[in-house]
Amino acid sequence: MPLPSRLAGLALVLTILAYPPATSVAQEPATHLPNTRPLDWTGDLAARMVEGTDRFLLRKTEGSVAQRARHWNRDLSSPQAYAKSIEPNRKRLAHLLGVRDPLVLFDDWATAPLLVNPAIATSLFGLSGQLSWNAISWPVIGDVVVEGYSIEPLSESARANVILITDADTPPEALLGLVEDDDPRAALAIRLADSGCRVFLVTLVDRTIASRNGRAK
Repeated sequence: MPLPSRLAGLALVLTILAYPPATSVAQEPATHLPNTRPLDWTGDLAARMVEGTDRFLLRKTEGSVAQRARHWNRDLSSPQAYAKSIEPNRKRLAHLLGVRDPLVLFDDWATAPLLVNPAIATSLFGLSGQLSWNAISWPVIGDVVVEGYSIEPLSESARANVILITDADTPPEALLGLVEDDDPRAALAIRLADSGCRVFLVTLVDRTIASRNGRAK
């Protein structure tokens, strides 16, 4: 049953009085946390943040120079003594980097790597002038196997063993001189082998962004 018009009007007035206009609410002054200041910077805030981070890191790096010596106890009396004295530092660095699994050790690097496929290695790389090229693989940690290439001189014993690791977007063939590239590192492995080094070139996982299996990038 509808209310009489007088009662409806009275109910409307009471409702308005119960909820005063927003303009009548007192506005409290803006506050901030103790020991802080309002952020009233102007300009590019992101650039200022990067500059501040750069200053902080440079300051910390400069300060670390004076404190660096206390973390080392170098024994310079002999190469063996030096290696033993810095062994704790090497172990700590390996722990921080996550290099904690025991490596598979070789007695002789010249014979340890295995040919991935001797027939393919001979046909693709084989012999080039005074250098021997092979596609190889070798165990590293547990059942993890690394693949790559070995290049070494034929006429003399290797003067040194060099392990080359390319950038993620650089194919190892570029360092073999098999890819036309203006990069100054092109054919670096060949130049080292020509200088008398045995070179191991590690093949990384290809991270090139491209469509695969019919899928878009």
